[in-house]
Amino acid sequence: MSRPHRLSKSRYTAGLQCHKQLWWKTHEPDSPELTPDSAQQAVFDNGTRVGELACSYFPGGVLIDRPFAEFEARLDDTRRAIENGASAIFEACFVAGDVFVAVDVLLRERAGWRVIEVKSSTELKPQHVPDAAIQVHVLRAAGLHVTGADVMVLDRACMHPDLSNLFQRIDVTDSVESMLELVPSEVQRQLDMLAGPLPEVEIGPHCRQPYPCPFAA
Repeated sequence: MSRPHRLSKSRYTAGLQCHKQLWWKTHEPDSPELTPDSAQQAVFDNGTRVGELACSYFPGGVLIDRPFAEFEARLDDTRRAIENGASAIFEACFVAGDVFVAVDVLLRERAGWRVIEVKSSTELKPQHVPDAAIQVHVLRAAGLHVTGADVMVLDRACMHPDLSNLFQRIDVTDSVESMLELVPSEVQRQLDMLAGPLPEVEIGPHCRQPYPCPFAA
């Protein structure tokens, strides 16, 4: 039986930082703390633009372009794109074990599929790896043969107006594989927590790292 509070890759990584933050984000998604101010919105908009630019590096790819709420249709479109031989799929959607993920770029390779997580950062950061790991976990649980994972970041060497080397891809497969054994138990912990009352978590360094908590105040 599906639980009422499904995880996503953003919820999962929020839960890694703090279960209390995840509980609030899930149970009170319309809380004022989650309404972005102009600076935060600019960051989100920049991330969207970076994601769109990343797609241009995979010509012939198929975008799963449906509203966020059309959950089943997004899954069906992804399945259809795979069956029709798409070389790459943008926002490919999968669900397994009450965890839903949308993959920035799912790249078809000779032996299977590669997960590519796009970041607007100019370097690989430790928090990027669990983001990729939860995606690999879900895709494999859903029956897809995933051969590896990359994080795609902005290349400092790129000089405008030539954007041919705007990105660099960093292979994080080994780090992801070493993390996968821990993912199922953490998923279960988060789902169990969400099914209960607001957890008690003391203020601490986790309120600032790796991201500032919107509920800290």
